[in-house]
Amino acid sequence: MFKTAFFSLCFSLASIFFACLVSFKTVPVFAADAYSERILEPAVVLSVQNDPALSEVSGVATSHFNRGYIWAINDSGNEPSLHLVSESGANRIEVNLDHLANYDWEDLDSFVVEGQPYLLIADVGDNLQRRKVYYLHLMPEPRLSPSQPTQHHTASNQIKTIGFQYEDGARDCEAVAVDVANKKI
Repeated sequence: MFKTAFFSLCFSLASIFFACLVSFKTVPVFAADAYSERILEPAVVLSVQNDPALSEVSGVATSHFNRGYIWAINDSGNEPSLHLVSESGANRIEVNLDHLANYDWEDLDSFVVEGQPYLLIADVGDNLQRRKVYYLHLMPEPRLSPSQPTQHHTASNQIKTIGFQYEDGARDCEAVAVDVANKKI
């Protein structure tokens, strides 16, 4: 009973986090306001995600092709797939990535290089610090039609995987970012 209640609580907290994460709005900061504490407006809950297919969201990223939609991935123990979700939580499209493994997907980033939107899936989690190799999966952002929310797609072989090791041993990483200007992850 405790285990069921615990997982229910975790799912609820993840849903609230997911909803709040996509709702921050940036406020323009000018030179005179450089040290102002008011950088973000208060968070507004746009929706609560109750879709069981998104039971343990560990990464979200803005879609560059579909305004008002975000990409989401689940953490380890879930299917290797991307989910395109409307900000209202009403629509979801699944992209199957069956040829990849979800060892411990922790984060997702979206970015544009030379006009082409890309997604980066960071398979970098390692809570017990036992892994020898970590992976970054780069792919062009799939161009999907949100008007058909139940469609399923399998991603093509356009995914490039970078395997890497930390020179001083295993690490648990929970987030990544792409710096397009300096060409760094």
